[in-house]
Amino acid sequence: MQENNLSLSTLLDSPILSRLIIGIGEVSDITGVSARQLRYWESKGLIKSIDDSNNTNRKYDYSNIERIVLIKDFLDEGFTLEGAARRLEERIQRLNKAIITLSDKYENDHIVNHPNLENMGQVFNIDGEDYTFVGYATHRLTKEQLKIYLPINKTQSNLIAEPIV
Repeated sequence: MQENNLSLSTLLDSPILSRLIIGIGEVSDITGVSARQLRYWESKGLIKSIDDSNNTNRKYDYSNIERIVLIKDFLDEGFTLEGAARRLEERIQRLNKAIITLSDKYENDHIVNHPNLENMGQVFNIDGEDYTFVGYATHRLTKEQLKIYLPINKTQSNLIAEPIV
């Protein structure tokens, strides 16, 4: 069996993923989730299409495609849609906590004067929308230290990463 050497951080830092935007038909083909189902999940707030100024077709970015795949996996495991949504948010929270724990553990080696986590879960208004502070990250390539905010509606495609000053 050939070992896959790509890690999640390798994928997340890939420049192509930040530009990846795919139409609903292709997302349906790739994920095996019907376009009708994708529109339903979007109406339930589980995923969010990218705004298209022409309003011609729904399009999704990498983070939403990732959410679609995970939701489908949970449904295939027997979860209800509500259960899959809960499980998805729990997984995102566990990943964020693990990253924060690792960040704290290696703070002296990798992060200088990184702020404490007292603001964790606090709501901030950014550009007229409410966001929850979820933690810190260091960009793998540039080593820039970032604060990470998740929209209150928990649509991961609209995460904000703000440099720590």
